[in-house]
Amino acid sequence: MPNLSSFLNDLKNRGFLRRAKKFAKTVNSLESRYSSFSDSDFKLKTEEFKGRIAKGENPEKFLAEAFALVKSAARKLLGTKVCVCGIEQEWDMVHYDVQLVAGLSLYKNMVAEIATGEGKTLIATLPAYVYALYGKGCHIATVNEYLARRDCEWMRPIYNLLGLRCDYVYSGQSSSDKKSAYLADITYGTSTEFGFDYLRDNSMTSSIDEKVQRGFFFCLIDEADSILIDEARTPLIISDYDYDEPDDPFKDIHPLVKSIVAAQTRLANSIAGDLARSLSAKNALDENGLKRLYQVKLAAPRNKILKQILEKGVVNIAFEKLQLSLSTGFNKKALNDLKEELYYVVDEKFHRATLTTRGQEFLSPKNPDAFTMPDCEKEISRINSDASLGAAERSKLAAQVRAALMKKSGMIHSFSQLLQAYALYERDVDYIVSGSKVEIIDPNTGRVMYGRRWSDGLHQAVEAKEGVKIERENLTCATISIQNYFRMYSKLAGMSGTAKEQADEFSEVYGMGVIEIPTNKPCVRRDLDDIVMLTRREKYRRVLEILSGAHSRGQPVLVGTPSVEESEVVSKMLRMAGIKHNVLNAKNNSAEAKIVAQAGRMGQITIATNMAGRGTDIKLGEGVNELGGLLVLSTSHHHSRRVDRQLMGRCARQGDNGETVFVVSLEDDLIRLHADTSVFQKAIKNKHKDGVELVHPLLKRLISRAQDEVETEYSSARKEMLKFDNPANKQRSIVYTLRDEIISAENPDFILDRYIEETVDSFIGDTLPPDDLDVSAEDIDMLCQKYSSVFPAVIKPSELAGLGREKIAGMLVSKAESAFKNMFEDIDTKTANAVKKRILSAAFDSAWRAHIAALEDLRNGIYLRSYAQKDPYCEFEKEAFEFFKDFMEQMRETALKAMSLSFADAASQNQNARRDIKRALIR
Repeated sequence: MPNLSSFLNDLKNRGFLRRAKKFAKTVNSLESRYSSFSDSDFKLKTEEFKGRIAKGENPEKFLAEAFALVKSAARKLLGTKVCVCGIEQEWDMVHYDVQLVAGLSLYKNMVAEIATGEGKTLIATLPAYVYALYGKGCHIATVNEYLARRDCEWMRPIYNLLGLRCDYVYSGQSSSDKKSAYLADITYGTSTEFGFDYLRDNSMTSSIDEKVQRGFFFCLIDEADSILIDEARTPLIISDYDYDEPDDPFKDIHPLVKSIVAAQTRLANSIAGDLARSLSAKNALDENGLKRLYQVKLAAPRNKILKQILEKGVVNIAFEKLQLSLSTGFNKKALNDLKEELYYVVDEKFHRATLTTRGQEFLSPKNPDAFTMPDCEKEISRINSDASLGAAERSKLAAQVRAALMKKSGMIHSFSQLLQAYALYERDVDYIVSGSKVEIIDPNTGRVMYGRRWSDGLHQAVEAKEGVKIERENLTCATISIQNYFRMYSKLAGMSGTAKEQADEFSEVYGMGVIEIPTNKPCVRRDLDDIVMLTRREKYRRVLEILSGAHSRGQPVLVGTPSVEESEVVSKMLRMAGIKHNVLNAKNNSAEAKIVAQAGRMGQITIATNMAGRGTDIKLGEGVNELGGLLVLSTSHHHSRRVDRQLMGRCARQGDNGETVFVVSLEDDLIRLHADTSVFQKAIKNKHKDGVELVHPLLKRLISRAQDEVETEYSSARKEMLKFDNPANKQRSIVYTLRDEIISAENPDFILDRYIEETVDSFIGDTLPPDDLDVSAEDIDMLCQKYSSVFPAVIKPSELAGLGREKIAGMLVSKAESAFKNMFEDIDTKTANAVKKRILSAAFDSAWRAHIAALEDLRNGIYLRSYAQKDPYCEFEKEAFEFFKDFMEQMRETALKAMSLSFADAASQNQNARRDIKRALIR
């Protein structure tokens, strides 16, 4: 079926391209109409188009005219000066035919795969112009703030000529400026800033006027695969400090983690050192030696001695064979024996570090179970079955058991996160330390993700490991997945140099088809076969040979590396060889645009992480095309084939020459963790010589399958996250609508009265039996206690004696309404309403944050239900609904209680007191 689906999609796309090429011819023929237009004529034509849409006309009827007008505006600007990010440049762009084709596909809400250098920034003006005519706002999302500003300032002359205003949003911008930017006809910004503004609008505003966004009509996403696919695994989160969190949650356990990591390091070095000495004497390892080597890998996969030993081809081959043998079920005991001699086991593929029995005994010799969770339910069951205990005592003991469990659970969790930080997270690979902050490196782009933090205490653990200031753990105030944010737009389109690999996901999740746009000029890029070496050391030698050769003939090279660490290894080699070069990585990305723009000059060598794969074009210097153009050399295949293609696309733009080559080794993470190399180990063993590249017909397929495996894992993770976010998304939509009702209410008494009625009904339902005849004095007492704990009115049980449920409800509601009315009678209406709205919204936000935390906890533990033969998703959806009902009740009670308690401060108009109340509510 996938083949049939692909065939039908290709057929559909070919039909679209035929029609689009005819459309482009029509646009070109219409352009002459506007050749004599003055500046004011362009603006008048835009007003005409706006008027036609306002009267209900479909823009399809004048789409070719609109595109022709935009193209004519671009032509009129030729030779004029444009200031872009402080640099003056000349406008030299007019839409060519394939750009018109691409523009049509974007107007039709598709994802257009457009090759590097084909002018995506200019293409965007076509659909943006048409959708801006509706007057509902048009968003253009980019991958970073530099590109948002650059594209906005670059295209501003064409929009201005057409009578439209464009602007851009950025982090740290004032609310008034941001609101102004969103009121522009076309607004540029990063996908995350758009998403965060949405969350802030719905969680941090106290009036409708404070909101900066104005709706979700059309959004065009640049680098759509990066934003909608790669970034979709991480939800957008607005958070605040948890003021109840200790300053250093790792203070007590950090010495324990340091000691066990040190012990494991000593053990791994001792075993590896013995093996290295044995190997130098015998030039081979027996089966026991290979098992011990595997033990070192389980203990410390990045151990330097281990890497040196595996660089010997004969050992590597035998080691691969042993790994395959131990991974089978037949050798389970042998594998467990190796693990139990360690203190903990590191699993790189599944990214986890697990304590062994020896590790538990090392940490707590007198109580090895100190790091094992007890069976809480079993203990509570024993307490409840103890006939010698009274009900109150049983309840007290059960609460103590649960409290002890929570304390122990927190300690074990903190220990686990700190151990992960030491064993799995590597400086200059997963993060950098900038000043006194730990900054995450995006694995897909190589860029620093400023302001982003790992959740669940992991970021704090890395901060503790690095000895920098430990920031407080954050509480989630608002969150939304990338998928559900962008699915709010009525119309959505995307551009990317690499989209076809994810066509199914674009269609399934976002309802967008993918179309491959032809290039303006034929692509003459030469993609050379991979050079595969056995070890990393051999790979680096070959890389140096290629770079030295290219440098001697003056051919510029862009070297792509998977991490900061590897970029610095290559840089060190070049420095030792006396070859000048530039380095671009997460440590010095401030000069990104300048460094990448110069990468095409003769003799230039630029080493960069994945961040060089998107954004600034690389234009060739004089004479470079004759040398074969830019050479793109990658030292590793990325987990995503799309990232590989993005890097390859940096050369051979607009018909220029260019070459690409991947120089990789079997020790690269992709192959080491996700590929089965046993198929050709025998052939390598018989024929391979050190320093000679590997040649085998299965190598290419091996790398492709490894990338497929990783992409399948990532795709499953995205689908799983979206699946669980959908129930929360429905609730979020309801909650934000209710919150808008509060902050926009002219008279909040209507909301307050509704809360009173619903809370009273809830109290009566919780305390009184359905039949009035069954109501006891104890029931009435309990109802009065609950009522008095929330409302500023006192009710005596004697007042309710003998009354039915309906009359009881009426009396309780009436007393509450009268009490609240009396509270505010001495305050003017405007001030009273402002106080009520503030208290209601603060209580609402407080309850919503608690609800988000409850949903997170539910989701984290929901997979345990599968052991009881239950579908985790169905269980989550069912319980999330129950949680939501509890949230609504809690929110109403919190609001009413806060209204009662805060009256004295409200009446005195004490600003500081009111701020303290709000903080207390949020906490």
